[in-house]
Amino acid sequence: KTIPTYMFDECSALKNVSIPSGVTIIEEHAFHGCDVLETIILPNNLTTIGNLAFSDCLALKEITIPSKVTKIGSEAFKGCTLLNSITVLPKTQPSIYSTTFQNVATGGTLYCMVGTNYYKWMGIDEHYLGYYGWNVQYVREDGTFAEIGTLTCTYDHVGSTKLCDDALL
Repeated sequence: KTIPTYMFDECSALKNVSIPSGVTIIEEHAFHGCDVLETIILPNNLTTIGNLAFSDCLALKEITIPSKVTKIGSEAFKGCTLLNSITVLPKTQPSIYSTTFQNVATGGTLYCMVGTNYYKWMGIDEHYLGYYGWNVQYVREDGTFAEIGTLTCTYDHVGSTKLCDDALL
């Protein structure tokens, strides 16, 4: 099942949404501009989040990406200016674009499973989470935080490269 393009586009009445378990694809602009949307629970069987699917959801503060997601579209969370917590459950990094998280909150945290590598999400290009000063916190499968700490990245502005603690990758 699919949530079609523009299904809830700019719906200012949506505050909390729990998407049914049979949905596997959220198409482009499905929830774009739902400016009071605070909570969205994505189903475990979801595989694809389309371009601009949740862009400009101004009240959205956190999101959990289910384990079967393989693709998150361009600008999917663009303009979610309060989004400061992303939990990703896939053990293999879903494909994303440099603009997937464009203009999200600064200083947020990306929570991912121990043993995964979400280095690209913290990329050096403008609009990746690292650009906004985000950190990575690793979580065990039982939900407890790993003792290895957080991944902190800094920029070497001379060479325009990103330096991360590779021991955590």
